[in-house]
Amino acid sequence: MDKIEIDLRNLSALEVEIKLRESRKMTLQAELERISAEANFVKDKSNKEIALAKQQCEAECQEKIVKAANILKEAGQKLKTAEQRERDSAVIEGQMKRLDEKNKASTETQKSADSALALALEREHKANLLIEQYTKRLDELGEKKENKKEEKKK
Repeated sequence: MDKIEIDLRNLSALEVEIKLRESRKMTLQAELERISAEANFVKDKSNKEIALAKQQCEAECQEKIVKAANILKEAGQKLKTAEQRERDSAVIEGQMKRLDEKNKASTETQKSADSALALALEREHKANLLIEQYTKRLDELGEKKENKKEEKKK
């Protein structure tokens, strides 16, 4: 009987051990379920945060795309304006050259006119001197003629 008693005690100890292990197993399973639930909660929360961050990034990217498009459009307009101003500048430069040429021609014409006027004034002065001389001579001749007539009358 000793062996049976020993076996019964061992069996009893094993049953206690099995109950303890089953209890431990249940505790671990409950802990595993709690951890799984917590992990699922954290996973869901993380997924929501990621989705929100992704949505915010997409919104920011869209804003930046719109800003970049506006900047590009503005740059295009500025480029067109600059090109137009460059063409206008070239036209104005051409006009300035023509005006300079006309100014030079006008200056040349003015010089020629001044020279012609000076020459005309000089000739007028000479003509006036000649007229004055001829008038004096005519007066002298007229006086001589009158004197001759008077002498003839006498």
